Amino acid sequence: MAVSDVDMWHYLLQGFAGLPNKTEMLDKTLSAITCLYIGKARQDDRMSKHGLQLYNGAIRHMSSMISRDVFSEDIVYTAVLFQEIEVSRLDLQPLQNQANVVPITKSSYCPNGLGSWLAHINGLNTIMKHYHQRTVNNPLIGPIYQRYQKLRMIQSSSARGLLPDEYKFLTETTDGTPFCELLGIFAELSPIVTKLQSIDPSDYDACQDLLQHCLRTKKRFFAWYVKHRLADGITTDPPGEFLSSDTPDAERLFGTPLSFRNFDYILLHLHYWAGPCLLYPSIFHAKKLVYAHPKSNIPADILNKALDPLQNEEYLEASQCADEICRTMRYCTRDSMKVAGYHMTMFPLCAASQIYTNFENLEKFSWCIKIVESAASRGHETAHYIVDISWHTWRIKNQCGPMTSVALREIVPESVSGKRHEKILDATEEA
Repeated sequence: MAVSDVDMWHYLLQGFAGLPNKTEMLDKTLSAITCLYIGKARQDDRMSKHGLQLYNGAIRHMSSMISRDVFSEDIVYTAVLFQEIEVSRLDLQPLQNQANVVPITKSSYCPNGLGSWLAHINGLNTIMKHYHQRTVNNPLIGPIYQRYQKLRMIQSSSARGLLPDEYKFLTETTDGTPFCELLGIFAELSPIVTKLQSIDPSDYDACQDLLQHCLRTKKRFFAWYVKHRLADGITTDPPGEFLSSDTPDAERLFGTPLSFRNFDYILLHLHYWAGPCLLYPSIFHAKKLVYAHPKSNIPADILNKALDPLQNEEYLEASQCADEICRTMRYCTRDSMKVAGYHMTMFPLCAASQIYTNFENLEKFSWCIKIVESAASRGHETAHYIVDISWHTWRIKNQCGPMTSVALREIVPESVSGKRHEKILDATEEA
């Protein structure tokens, strides 16, 4: 069994289940996630509640092991499962007297939102940092360290506000796969946004440096695409079951729908185009700072074009990138893909919807929201919250004008996501 860039979750789950001599903690967690999936599929509340009881028992086991500094690689495996359990149970009501300990971060127990999922992501980051020297490079630990957890970090943060150790983790550890390289480029979005939020507009040299950082990152995304010949994996010939029962047609809006030569190309394609969608608003703001500075001496016509998102080069390119994401949706959401297709599309689709928000393109934005609502109807519980977040960003745009991307860490209140006591610094600096 080989791990792919795309199907990491199923690979890991099969690997965890097949391990000999599992700890009681891991065994309970595997049973818990099974009960929760079956309970949801059969609408069996008793089965779901039993899964929650097993989940809480596993949390207590992990807390005990961590407090005694008793390390087992099962701690890492269990922390991965905790993340997926939180995704699967967002709509489930809590039992009375549940344990309200989340590994490491000890945040509030949040059964009806994204807070506990975000807390588990932060918890696994801390676990990996603390125990990394005690782990061996086995076929399960490797994908968790190199790709799975990096993907979860990017999904939760849009690579914004990364702590120095998180930035280091994303950029310095790699297994050489195309997807791992791409996630390392995503990490560069964090110092860009940090500088953008704190820069002195009167400091022309600092504004120039920021713009050049943005443009270098843009070139890195493009060079990655060319290096790995991503276009070779794309075809416009749809499979027989291409049409989905509840995905609205969008050829008029976005162009000819895409399909792929093999499954691994899908996630690479989606996340590649999501990168520029998140980066280009920052380039727009950086250019705005440079061009508007008295030292720039930019002609009025070029300045006006640079300051108008509807004419700005990067914003127009970002709109094309968002369209590329949406051209993929018909393939990913066809009936035979079930929930798996939606699972990989939510993060890129959020990036695309934020571009349409900046352009005030209600038609394309609403189309994205319909896809997210379709995911919710098929059992993807995070989709309910993504709909709310997307409309939240739409309202912010109407109130504040052009903006950069919005991350889940910024939307979820600290009281439910786990307070990050560490100071968030420029990610390229030491803590």
